[in-house]
Amino acid sequence: MAPSENAPSPLADSSEVPHSRSTRVLYSKEQLQAYFEFIGLPESLQSSPVMDKPEHSLSKEHGLPLLAALMRHHIATIPFENLSIHYSPHHDMTLDTQELFSNMVESGNGRGGYCMQMNSVFGTVLRSLGFEIMSGAARVNTACQAVAMSPSYTGPNYNGWDHMVNIVTISKQRYLVDVGIGAYGPMVPLPLVSGVTTVSITPRSIRLVNACIPEHTSSHASNAMWQLEVRNQDTDAWSITYAFSEIEFLPEDYEMMNWYTSTNRRSFWTHQVLAMKMVLSDDQQEVVGDITLFQRGLRRRIHGKVEIEVECGTEKERVEALQKYLGIKLSPAEQRAIKGMASEIL
Repeated sequence: MAPSENAPSPLADSSEVPHSRSTRVLYSKEQLQAYFEFIGLPESLQSSPVMDKPEHSLSKEHGLPLLAALMRHHIATIPFENLSIHYSPHHDMTLDTQELFSNMVESGNGRGGYCMQMNSVFGTVLRSLGFEIMSGAARVNTACQAVAMSPSYTGPNYNGWDHMVNIVTISKQRYLVDVGIGAYGPMVPLPLVSGVTTVSITPRSIRLVNACIPEHTSSHASNAMWQLEVRNQDTDAWSITYAFSEIEFLPEDYEMMNWYTSTNRRSFWTHQVLAMKMVLSDDQQEVVGDITLFQRGLRRRIHGKVEIEVECGTEKERVEALQKYLGIKLSPAEQRAIKGMASEIL
């Protein structure tokens, strides 16, 4: 018998599917206060109107200054790092936002995380404050990776989806907000406007360009992606960092991305040790440099000039450099866990 015209469709009407921020993990008021104090958010911003009335997060007057301050204090306090892949008995990268909050804010060990961890925590903070936020993904370009220094390098070319970004809407304007990319990413919320140049860390500048990437087989406008480009000096050519879309990704998508990025032998993260913090100006109003440990070497750079340079000849020296310059404390068990890894200093 043919189905009745009034019979319900076997497929759910999309209008009936629940879509609410309440389905995502949020941090409590106590956790948010602990986070503000940990990153050193100025008291004037801790009393922002956004704290009492979340709808103010949608305005440029209140939402944008708070967002910018949260961003720069986060990247100057919580390191962008992948140490758990190398210095942990489990060699695993969790995406549990409560566990990450505990690791970053409450542990006292100075730990951070890589892109999906950093942007997951920061995104949860913003969502808990009432910001209109969407999480997406990017394809990192090999031009900004160590492989680009190889004589046999044939790039630039894009990876698969391997990076997480957040997009925040304020007064109908969307902004790229990324606290998980390090010194070659945005230091402030970056409006999604093509071709506008913004200072990153003087003299470095960045911009977004909306266009198809070379790997696309179709140049249709629907294929266009936002490409983050960087140059160290005004006279330098632009270099591509990554390309991202405005398609929302779900936590389940990041589970897949995280598994590949943290376990595959072809992934940069599985054989390179990296830890990085940004450095703020004395008045804490801008990012002026970075402290970066990459493999054996550590550098502190201010406005592009190297002030401190350290070469680690042993594992002991690298562990000591992590604590001295970046405030990262590895337990004896974590220090032993790198033994036999390709990233171990022998």
